[in-house]
Amino acid sequence: MKFIFGDIKSNESKSTVNIEAHNLQHAIKIFKVSELFPEQYVNRTFIARKENGYFDQNYNSDLRRNETRFKPGAKIYVYEDRGNEKRPKKVHELTLEECINVDFRSILPQQNLLEAPFSTRESESKELLPVIESSQAVTQIHSKQDLRNKHDEILLKRAELDAMIRNLNQSMNVLQKEIEQKAKIVYVIETFLGIHEQVVQINKGLPVSEEEPLTLFQQRLYMDEEVGLWGEYEDKAQGLDFTQIEEFDKWIAKEYKRYLYAPKSVCVFRVRRRDKEYGNVWANIYCNAENTRTYFLFRNGENLYRIWSDVSVGPRLFPTMHEYAGVLKEYENWGEDRQREKLKDKHESYLYGLIAIQGIIERTDLLGTSLRSTVNLFRPDGIPKDRVRFIRDDEPEFWLGDGKPRWKEFAEKNRSTIMVGTRVVLAVRPWYFHLNAQKDSDDWRCSPFRPSHPPSRSEIYIIEEETKGGYHSANFKFLYNPGDEIWRRDSFTSSPRKKRVPWLTYRGEILNFDAITLEDAEHYEQSRLDRADYLDILPTIHWIKKIRKEERALELEFTKFIAGQLSWDESRYGEIREAIDWWKLKNKWKRAVTINEALAVRMILKKLGKE
Repeated sequence: MKFIFGDIKSNESKSTVNIEAHNLQHAIKIFKVSELFPEQYVNRTFIARKENGYFDQNYNSDLRRNETRFKPGAKIYVYEDRGNEKRPKKVHELTLEECINVDFRSILPQQNLLEAPFSTRESESKELLPVIESSQAVTQIHSKQDLRNKHDEILLKRAELDAMIRNLNQSMNVLQKEIEQKAKIVYVIETFLGIHEQVVQINKGLPVSEEEPLTLFQQRLYMDEEVGLWGEYEDKAQGLDFTQIEEFDKWIAKEYKRYLYAPKSVCVFRVRRRDKEYGNVWANIYCNAENTRTYFLFRNGENLYRIWSDVSVGPRLFPTMHEYAGVLKEYENWGEDRQREKLKDKHESYLYGLIAIQGIIERTDLLGTSLRSTVNLFRPDGIPKDRVRFIRDDEPEFWLGDGKPRWKEFAEKNRSTIMVGTRVVLAVRPWYFHLNAQKDSDDWRCSPFRPSHPPSRSEIYIIEEETKGGYHSANFKFLYNPGDEIWRRDSFTSSPRKKRVPWLTYRGEILNFDAITLEDAEHYEQSRLDRADYLDILPTIHWIKKIRKEERALELEFTKFIAGQLSWDESRYGEIREAIDWWKLKNKWKRAVTINEALAVRMILKKLGKE
């Protein structure tokens, strides 16, 4: 049978307890023995109320329970559980007093059933003696009230111990913060003194005048993005990394005036923005940690230095105009202490880079000697405007736009013009595809054919079909010749592939070749706003620029030929070029003038008015 003790109408989760027993008397005994604090099961009608009408009870955090004041004669109701089909039936009621003032000797057997068995071996008896004594000490408490008091005594001691632990932890936290502060001071001193500093002189020449002010560039640049190296396969397709710093040195030796255009200036380079894949987990962890190294570039006239100072500079060398005000606004509801803490953290994030530069000024002649007595980058009042200039090249509000859309906006608009007959180029890296991989295979793109490699980014393709649904919901299909060998199983011989195979592609993987002009290609090749995506942009754009230049040279000769046929001078070359573009793009299937020159000549002459 199952019995329910408590207030079944209460919404509180611990207001009832279920007990299975042979009969009601058995269930009552179990309840009286097992429930040390039966107050929580008293019917709520017996709870006394305060003057404001609320129940008179308060939570004691040390004892971890509510302390409740009850009316005289408080009772606990007992119900018989009759299953889901019937409501519980009230069969008995107990007073709270009789559930608390329990003498266990009247309920439990007199013999201690927990007593350990007698051991004949003296060694075992000695080992068990502490256990036996402790268990007897507990079982010798015969009154529930005494047991409740013992329970509360233990909880109060535990609360006292917890308070002591909290106080000790607070003391340890204070000590830990003190140690961290001391470590920061040591780090600052080592940075200023250049203990771990490494200096590489890239260019040698004449220094600039001592009166030339120092220019600090705000934006942190990335070596791999600025150099713009890329390859077709494996790790080369992921750009420059920490093992190729010398390649950066060779490149920056020629290009440094683009970044350090002031004669006496400093900028910051990090090796990479994004991680590089090295083939295994541990190599990725170690190598990509090296790829986060920060280097300073110092220019003094024709002298150029690359310096590593064991300092990690954030996205900017110095803060933006409104950065500290933004911190105050963000934490305005957190109180002054929190604001002060966040401002301190923000200040420290910029401090170390400036300390490294100040150390170079004070210890070396790399930037001359006149700055030592006039410039203190640690303090705002120690930075004379006529001696130090801050170039805020990482704050968009100071940028001068050229009116051109960003690359992603340009590419999205370009792709919206793709349809059947459009000439397209691939805009993803070759290793993006996994033709020969067992997992994540892209065989579906060219099924049922099995070419050895995917199409190249250095080729123009024509969209043959616009797909709807099907394989991975690809958007388009074009044909290409992989140029590989076809093996015959019967004779074990091979021959070069002659027929083109299909390739399924998404819209986001291709670009409309005819919608990208030479001027577009040159702009996005040089644009630094989109350098973060250089591995996706530069290879394709660089090749398009090359083809456009070759195409423009051919079309210039074609224009001269048409002009000769029409007896026109150079002033009318623009009309001829418009007619050439009309010829290339007028049909559904786009084409170059070299595809069918004779037809192109006839149609263009007709377009220009010569029958």
